[in-house]
Amino acid sequence: MEKISGRELHFLNRILQFKQERIADSDVQDDEILMVDSLVRHGYLAVGFFDRDNNGGYHSLMQYYSLTELGVAAHKDEWKWRGNPNSNKGR
Repeated sequence: MEKISGRELHFLNRILQFKQERIADSDVQDDEILMVDSLVRHGYLAVGFFDRDNNGGYHSLMQYYSLTELGVAAHKDEWKWRGNPNSNKGR
């Protein structure tokens, strides 16, 4: 991993603080935060820095992240295999 500059480090810290403040203001369970962190580390999700539909605040973790190509492919394969969890098909 390439070493980052002090300015870049400061910027990353500001982003983390912003996210922590926003998460603290929402009703997000700790296990959900850990799950999302795992998905990001494994390449299934990417952090979204800008949300056009923000409307004045973040209300869930889903507004922070976007699926990567790997995430889209994994979702497509698993969804097809498991079926729509909202239907009775495949149960």
